[in-house]
Amino acid sequence: MLLNYDKILEKEFGLDFCIRESLSFSLQLFPSSENLAAAIKSNPDAKKVKAFIEKYRSTLTTDILESGQYSFKAFLLQVANHQSADALPIQFIKYDQLTDEEKENVSKFAVLVKEKEKPVSGKDLLLPSKVVKLVQKGLGNPKVDRNGIKKDKFNADTHTRCWKKYNVRPNNGAANPSTTDPLYCIYDEPSGQYRYTKTWVTLLTEKMNIEDEYKSLFK
Repeated sequence: MLLNYDKILEKEFGLDFCIRESLSFSLQLFPSSENLAAAIKSNPDAKKVKAFIEKYRSTLTTDILESGQYSFKAFLLQVANHQSADALPIQFIKYDQLTDEEKENVSKFAVLVKEKEKPVSGKDLLLPSKVVKLVQKGLGNPKVDRNGIKKDKFNADTHTRCWKKYNVRPNNGAANPSTTDPLYCIYDEPSGQYRYTKTWVTLLTEKMNIEDEYKSLFK
């Protein structure tokens, strides 16, 4: 109900009024499932509640039972000690790495998978050769005649003319090579290379589709 309530807040009033970032999970736990089972056996009222829940659940369809709109479950493993005192003892399990027997047991729970994103140098950035290939493909792989030789319309020479025309990076050997337009180009200091963004590819594809713009590179 709380999850659905937050969805209604977002729909009616916008993200600024959601409460999802302001709440922690309130968990009431028995030390073990054996203690919980013992409490149910010894308490007649608990037995009635359990029987009511089981009867009610038996009337629900599979779609409702498996829907995250009506139930949120996390599979928690008790850990005696943890390397970090600030971390919760929650283990995230990858389903496809379990054995068939483990999969059968875990199917009773809603299992959470946490993908750990590792830092990658130059992520989403492109080398000039990749830019050339993407732009040439985006143009439909056209050819032009250069001194009687058929060449790709967009090639390494064309790319060099473009970054000079649109002033997205300094010339080779510049005193301050990092003075680029970061929307289109980033200087990688360890390798001494310039890497380009996907936005740069989009811009070039649009510009090179304009014949006058393309011809202006060779004036």
